[in-house]
Amino acid sequence: MRLHLAALCAALLASCESMSASVYNFGELHPAPARHAYAARTMSAGQYTIHAGMSAALATIGVSLSEVEPSVVDDPAETCMALLIELREYDSSSFGVASTQVELFARAAAFDPWCLSRELAARELGHAGARLGLEREGPAPIAASQPAAADLEALLQAIVAAGAANVKRPSPERQAEFDRACEAVAALGLDFERSLSVLSRINVVLRAASDDDARTAGMRKLSLVLQRRAIASALELALADSAPSGASGSDPGWPSDRVQAAAVEASVEAFGDVKLAQILGSNPFRARDSARLIAVLEAVERRGLPEASALGLADTVSDPRGRWLEGVYLSAVEHPDGRVRLAAMRALGMVSGKGLFSTRADDWFEWWQAQKPPAAKDSTP
Repeated sequence: MRLHLAALCAALLASCESMSASVYNFGELHPAPARHAYAARTMSAGQYTIHAGMSAALATIGVSLSEVEPSVVDDPAETCMALLIELREYDSSSFGVASTQVELFARAAAFDPWCLSRELAARELGHAGARLGLEREGPAPIAASQPAAADLEALLQAIVAAGAANVKRPSPERQAEFDRACEAVAALGLDFERSLSVLSRINVVLRAASDDDARTAGMRKLSLVLQRRAIASALELALADSAPSGASGSDPGWPSDRVQAAAVEASVEAFGDVKLAQILGSNPFRARDSARLIAVLEAVERRGLPEASALGLADTVSDPRGRWLEGVYLSAVEHPDGRVRLAAMRALGMVSGKGLFSTRADDWFEWWQAQKPPAAKDSTP
């Protein structure tokens, strides 16, 4: 399969910015979920290009190049953060680059042991989701039954073999076979980890192919399905920000209020009012943690409260919008953190239509009494 993949990539290689060294280094720095490597075989872009070129050349004569010796990574958390910032700077207008960014940011948002890296990655996923139009498309569904590893591997081998055959001897029949192989994997409803695994395989090809290459159109469609699922799943994990596994080791900063706040902001940016309604429906106002609640209130300030009837919630929850409004109001007048109270008052300024006209709790109490239905006024605490 490696030979097929190498042939396919070589045939599709286009003159575009390469990020293969960044992808390689990211893998070296993350040997397992929630762990950083303190010794890794990292390489500069130039070293990686030379090493990869020599490896490919020697492989044609049946010789393998020796592995690079691992070197000490003094501060893997800082090194990983620098790598994520580097990854963010690549040109996402290239499909293969953007697909790779989603894959690696999803891994970092869900599994990176440092909270600052998870925070950065979550925010980048929000931008990617908005770019992909996920507010309109929604997340790709995950099937209840997942394929066995051997079955999935066979399907991936079929994609690579069909793609390599079509590149060598193009024909409508071979192109159709390749497209069917991609569609078969897209229809599986792969879960988060399997989606990331497949993305990592096909991104090798997509980074080498030009965006207008008709031969890889089916693979780009597959990537879009996997990207939608990866963004939704990674942000859902970041909203909870729980350590992946007690056995895998983790930084003591799980869960992080800052990561959860970034996930709120990113989720609403990516999925819009539907996601904001889901977050509001989880009653975020009862939490004492400030950063996450402030992110929710800032989303309300930017977008207003979602219309429950348009989201299909009115039939299942009694007056959800009224409950959300009450939660914002109580945050403005009762929360112990002044930053939360200010954010809530700003949100009230938006939903009341009056703007930020007061930062005094008494003014908002009077407004609340005036706008409530008469039957509900007596129940105000």
